[in-house]
Amino acid sequence: MMFQVNTLYSQVKSEISRRIHAGVYATGKPLPNEFVLSQEFGVSIGTIRRAVEQLVSEHYLVRQQGRGTFVHDRRSLGVRPGFDPIKNRDGSDIAWKFLHADIQTTEATPRERRVLELADDETKVHRITRAREADGAVVMHEICVIPASRLKVDENLDSGDTRIVALANGNGVAVAGVEKQLVCVGADAGLAELFEIEPDSPLLKLQIIVWDARHRPLEWRTAHCCLRDKVYVEIYGDDEGSRARSREAGSHEAPARGKSRNFLDMES
Repeated sequence: MMFQVNTLYSQVKSEISRRIHAGVYATGKPLPNEFVLSQEFGVSIGTIRRAVEQLVSEHYLVRQQGRGTFVHDRRSLGVRPGFDPIKNRDGSDIAWKFLHADIQTTEATPRERRVLELADDETKVHRITRAREADGAVVMHEICVIPASRLKVDENLDSGDTRIVALANGNGVAVAGVEKQLVCVGADAGLAELFEIEPDSPLLKLQIIVWDARHRPLEWRTAHCCLRDKVYVEIYGDDEGSRARSREAGSHEAPARGKSRNFLDMES
């Protein structure tokens, strides 16, 4: 298999992700080593390594010291995808309790059509409203908008099964990437009541777009987070290796990053 030079990293990552979803690389089994993959894909070991590191950060793969890289069992309680960045203070994953999710299928608004890049014949969206609790307190309120033409959503699903990874797996769709935007906002009256805090208390507002291997948006998620003793952790790979950064409640600094077309559309 040979890839076009200008998109080596993203294409390798998408193909490995597709194979994981298709069962070519089975859960719990080792991934072929970097040399074998580089020969098969016709790319450098550095390109393979970058794609693998990103898939490790997104919990598709897990490294086991002295043994190699294995396909992660992403159905287990402790597994959280890389686009679910709220963690315990020590960086470990949170055992979320998902509160009741309201699921509705409705006409897409003009704004939703822009952000989700819907075609003229894609008129319906699934709108999921839910809250997450950790250690007995509500930490996150989310509104998730999903194109009905791209993912089917059963309105009787349990709250925990409305997560995008579970929905994509159930539809046989490979999740290939994510974009995030993080800002600090004041709590309005409704959120203040939900989180049991004073109005205008600082919250993290996290907007996420998840896309498939064809770079079509699968979900636009807006989350308001009252972190309490939790932290926001961003893990990403680059030529220097993986790094992490975090934000705690009360911080008004947003991560420096360029805006995409999607995020510009969100603000209008």
